[in-house]
Amino acid sequence: MRNLIKLFIGLFVFSCQPFPETSMTKKIFSVKNVSPENVKLVIFLFADEEPELINLMPLEVFVGDVIETTGPLPNEIPNESTAASSLNASEIIILFNEEKMLTSSFSEEDVGFGFFSEPILRNLLRNGNYVSIGNNEFQFEITQEDFENTIPCEGPCL
Repeated sequence: MRNLIKLFIGLFVFSCQPFPETSMTKKIFSVKNVSPENVKLVIFLFADEEPELINLMPLEVFVGDVIETTGPLPNEIPNESTAASSLNASEIIILFNEEKMLTSSFSEEDVGFGFFSEPILRNLLRNGNYVSIGNNEFQFEITQEDFENTIPCEGPCL
């Protein structure tokens, strides 16, 4: 009987697997101006009322904060907003030469791509609009096409 109890205890101990540790992955998002236009990012922060203003000359890059998360990589969950966390933003306005603007924000309605404002496929807060550039870094490129497809401001842009 003692041997049987020892056997069960031994089987129990060897069959128990420790809980797998959840690994944290560092991710970082950046915005690069590949257009020939001067661009200003107006970033409305989650915690602040005053926006942060970032000037981007052609080929300049704005790099967000490094964030650590578990789970899939941002390009595996395109309709999530990990980018918003890295950029610490609830809304971002791209100003082109103080003449035109493109707004990226959240929407109250999901139209199949998550809760993002139009144009959804150019929204800076949406993971799926970033391209992996390696080492868990993801980049959005502001293009000449963005400038051409943006409506001019009627009066001052902000």
